Order: sequence, then structure tokens, then C-alpha cells
Amino acid sequence: MVTHLLSFSFLHYLEPQLNPATSLISDYTQTPGAWLASLSFIFFATGWASLSIALSDVSGSRFVAIGQLLFFLAFISILAGTVFPSSMDPRTGTVLSKIQNLLARPGLFIGILLISKGLSKKAEWRTVASTLLFLSIFALILLGLTIGILIPKDLGGIGQRLVFLLLYIWIWLVASHLLHLPSAKKRT
Repeated sequence: MVTHLLSFSFLHYLEPQLNPATSLISDYTQTPGAWLASLSFIFFATGWASLSIALSDVSGSRFVAIGQLLFFLAFISILAGTVFPSSMDPRTGTVLSKIQNLLARPGLFIGILLISKGLSKKAEWRTVASTLLFLSIFALILLGLTIGILIPKDLGGIGQRLVFLLLYIWIWLVASHLLHLPSAKKRT
């Protein structure tokens, strides 16, 4: 995820004509720097797929298993978006981008909610469970606002970046907690 964040941050520098406050992240795929945007999305998708694999050690919950499946669908959808880039704006996107939205957004956002719920039932996750649930619910609400009519299009870039910030915090909490579990210490 760090590579996604760094590559996407560099993209802001390469494409100064796009205003981060108003431009959606997928808008960068329509610029000369599209190659870096695609690479950034590949890093993003790979981070989620890696987390899904890492969560295999703590499975046992249907919520976690369904969340992992949704992460996999999001991974495929995001990779398809790098091969066939298009605007992810649901108001103006192509049929392909709408299919990608149908898989990627639910895959990530419902996935984090289900995984948060599943992990909250495990004793070793109780210290971070409420934070994970809060972040996942807040991310879903903010996502709804950014793709709905409540946040105007000219502020869509800010809203989308706030959603990504919540996703980064969520994945960081899960990954760091996974590293501190006794099963992780046995592998190292």
C-alpha cells in the first residue's frame, strides 16, 4: 500500500493540470501519466489481495471468508481497470467502468465491514475490533456521500481521497495487528 500511496502522490506532481480537490483518482488514467496511474492501481489491488491471503491464518468466521472473497473480486476488478482504463465516475463512466464499480467498491467496502465484524468475535482482535468497525462504517457512509448527490462533483476529489485515507488506516491497523499475533511470531 505504501507503493500505491507513493506512486499516486508522484502522479499529482506529474499531472499538475488536475486539481486533487476536484479530480477523481480515475481521472489520472486519462492523462499522459496513465502508465503511473495504472501501476498505482496494480499496487493498490496487490495490497488488498495480499491482506486477503494474510487473513487466511485467522479465518474460521464466515464474515472473514466472505470478506476475503469480496477482496478477491475487487482485486480482479481493479486489475481489469488497469488494462481497460476508463472513468470510474458513476455519473459519466462507461459500461465497463460501471461493472468495475459494481465489483471494486462493494468488494472493498462491504469486505472491510464483514472482516471487521468477523474479527470482532475473536479474542485476539478485541483491542482493535471497535476501531475497525468504526472505520469500515464511516468509510461506507463517506463512500455513499461521494458517489451520491450529497457531495457536489467539484468536491469529489476531496471526498474520494478521504475514503482512501480511511482504507489506508484500516489496512494498516489490520496488517500491524496481524504481525503482532502469536501465529505471526512463530513464522518469523
